[in-house]
Amino acid sequence: MTTAFSRRAFIGGTAAAGAAALLASQPGAAFGLGAIPATAPLALGNLTSGGFIANLPPSFYSRPGLEGMPVIDYESMPVVNIMDHGAVGDGVTSDKAAFDSAISAINALGGGVIYLPIGRYVFTPPSGGSPNWWYQATISGVHFVGEGEGSVVVFRRPKMVTNGQEAPAYASGNGWQFVNATDVSLRDFAIEWLPLNMLRHSTTATALLVRTPESVQVLRMSIGNCQPGVLLQHASNCWMVDNVLRNGASDAYNFGGAKNSVAAYNWAESIGDDGFANYQDSALFPDSNTIPNVRFTRNTVISACYGRGMTLGGSHHIIDENWIENSAGAAILSDISTTSPATLIDASVVNNVCIRSTMEMRPDNRHLSSGGGYHGAIAFLNKVDTLTVQNNSVRGSEDNDIAIGITNWLGVTGNDIEIFGNELYAADGVGINIPSNSTLTGLDISQNRILENTGPSVALAGTATGVTSGGNYVTTLPSVTGSVSGDMTGFTTSLSTPYSDPYAPRRAEPSETSWADPQPQSTSGLTTVNVTSYGALGNGVHDDTPAFRAALAALPATGGVIAVPAGNFLLQVDPAYSTFRDTKITHHFAITERDNVHIVGVGASSVIVCASAEDQGVRIIGGQGCSVSNIAFSLPDRPDFRRNRALLEITGAKDVSVTDVSLSGASGSNLLIDTCTGVYLDNVTSENANMYGIDVEGSRQVRVTGCSANDNRDGGIQIGWVGAVFREAQFVHVDANTVDGSSEGAGILASSGADLLIDGNSVSNTCQAGIYLWGRAPEYPMYSADITNNTIVNACIGDYTYTPGAIAIHSIRESAGMTTGTFTISGNTIDTTPFSGIWVGGKSPIGSMLCQMNTLTISGNTYSGVGGSSVLIAADQQAKITNLTII
Repeated sequence: MTTAFSRRAFIGGTAAAGAAALLASQPGAAFGLGAIPATAPLALGNLTSGGFIANLPPSFYSRPGLEGMPVIDYESMPVVNIMDHGAVGDGVTSDKAAFDSAISAINALGGGVIYLPIGRYVFTPPSGGSPNWWYQATISGVHFVGEGEGSVVVFRRPKMVTNGQEAPAYASGNGWQFVNATDVSLRDFAIEWLPLNMLRHSTTATALLVRTPESVQVLRMSIGNCQPGVLLQHASNCWMVDNVLRNGASDAYNFGGAKNSVAAYNWAESIGDDGFANYQDSALFPDSNTIPNVRFTRNTVISACYGRGMTLGGSHHIIDENWIENSAGAAILSDISTTSPATLIDASVVNNVCIRSTMEMRPDNRHLSSGGGYHGAIAFLNKVDTLTVQNNSVRGSEDNDIAIGITNWLGVTGNDIEIFGNELYAADGVGINIPSNSTLTGLDISQNRILENTGPSVALAGTATGVTSGGNYVTTLPSVTGSVSGDMTGFTTSLSTPYSDPYAPRRAEPSETSWADPQPQSTSGLTTVNVTSYGALGNGVHDDTPAFRAALAALPATGGVIAVPAGNFLLQVDPAYSTFRDTKITHHFAITERDNVHIVGVGASSVIVCASAEDQGVRIIGGQGCSVSNIAFSLPDRPDFRRNRALLEITGAKDVSVTDVSLSGASGSNLLIDTCTGVYLDNVTSENANMYGIDVEGSRQVRVTGCSANDNRDGGIQIGWVGAVFREAQFVHVDANTVDGSSEGAGILASSGADLLIDGNSVSNTCQAGIYLWGRAPEYPMYSADITNNTIVNACIGDYTYTPGAIAIHSIRESAGMTTGTFTISGNTIDTTPFSGIWVGGKSPIGSMLCQMNTLTISGNTYSGVGGSSVLIAADQQAKITNLTII
């Protein structure tokens, strides 16, 4: 390693004088310690006028997949109100003592309900090094019931106070840990950790951990900001139904060696590992027949950005009727420990939809080692005894559709495998892959549609005996290079092309090699239609969505302008028009796969008002040459819980622009640019978003200039890779923008990028770093970035800050220790931060994963009012940087 230092740089040095006073003076209440939001959700009415808790209706239990679910008779139980035991519920005061008192009271009654009315019930960090924010060694006959999302249990991390050196990691956190739990339920409330942390390899922040659960039910819960979510380890007779989990850095729902348990009708979105896991530890469960009858049914997984959609193990595990959209690894994977593995017995994978799976296999994923990955949207490994893969629809897999064995890793030794009636469309690979390391006895491949794949319909390189086939329609006939006995003649070629991937153009694009300087789109000379000509009133009360649809339909095929005059144009969600193929995320109004269509207002007085926090607002999907300009967007009632929904989303498009637009109050990010190429954003004003002001995911050739992103929750401007297609961000320029205020996040932050430029921005008053490069997960790592000529004032000042530097770089990693990335931090002005000016690491409150870099150059920066050292890079981190220069 070559290292150059100037006298000004002080690596790991002593804090500057006055740092302690600066830390103590920060206005913490302005950075995430607030009470109940102004627009609190209404109570569900679970507590009746008679003082008991209403039962769930019969319709809850009568749905398909819930057959045999035990009915909990809440109405017969005594009720203990948490407020009667001293709970404050103000989002600031610790309520742990009230929960201790309430559970003592309910135990004295022989069990019953602990009731959580509307409020935010805080659990502060435990003392004495305990990892548990609330701990019960044995809990039985206790049922926690709230009033919906307005009843929130909050687990709060400690404030980072260490200065002038790397801050110690948070303790591994279990929100609620129950060791032995019998006849327990959680129903109708929310759980979240503060602050939001989406770093996969970080200190844990589990929402609920039950070590030995028996007859535990988790029902209609809202869970966010966790790592991982709900863990019912070795569950027996347990049910998870109707829960929603968003923004988890690890698994969402985990049974792990379970038996006789069901997860049904749940939602998992934006997660860092598996959506639904049933990992089998062969050392604990060598006989799979001891852990039978787990079922994952009718669940939704969207964006499993490092793990898999669902994993299965044990015996008689059924995965059926699920929707799995965007997964880095396999959508469905058998997951049994690979040392002395047990046998997967009589598993069924039936009637699932798997969209854009194995996204880790893209060539622009620098983390992926040669030959790595799961090589299948539905994949199995090791020992298999009786397997049914039937009537699944697998669309747009980045690699093979079905893998019976993992190429270059672990094959399958198995018998009685049926692959029947599946739709396998448009994989960038083989339809059904049986690699050379697999040996099968009894294989049936029948009635499948294997169309538009780039490889053979079937690649059979292993050994298979007792093969039968018939009724398969394929684009390409099978390739058989292994040892096969039986019938492999049941394949007929077809010219049918039933599948249209809306993201195919963006997926096929090669990596960018030079800056293309995107420009605003022109509307000159285009046909113009006014929404008021089609019935829009703009009075903020009338549903103007039909008028927007009619105006769009009136445009010629060549495109045109949808004109929006002054007024408040209310958009409602109509289920008949709110969906688009291959996504479960719905919208108010969409322009789908149209070229040269433009939404143009007359300025800030033209306001599109979105009625629903649960849906995207206006959505432009696919197409080329579209724009939005001179208009405003708003969501009047921003929820407290993050929804991941944007007011304006542009996805899968090329050559688009957003100019002179203001956005406020989204339930997720205000403006989402998703999997686009050639984007120009100028004079966009974005404020009060529940996540990021401007979020650019998986996009290339993007310029964000002259924009203001103020007072957004998780950050002003975010650059990432987790879009509808996971892909490396390339040539994104963020210049001459203003970010003022971020209550829980950073100013400008990026988790992916090659040739990223952050230049000439003004960033102030941020909870985390003013500029923050971070590694969300090992996939699509940050590769090269220049952070130049920015002014950062008053950074890292929130009570929840975990970045000990006004410019921070954390957990940037390449595969297998390779260090090829290049980073420059130069010409920046850093003014007033309680911690260091620039930090690269390494050890921090949220994790200790070191950055791996080839070249890091820090030069020509100025520092004033810095509480720590000017530059903080610990010795172990320095060793991971091949060429480090500090001037």
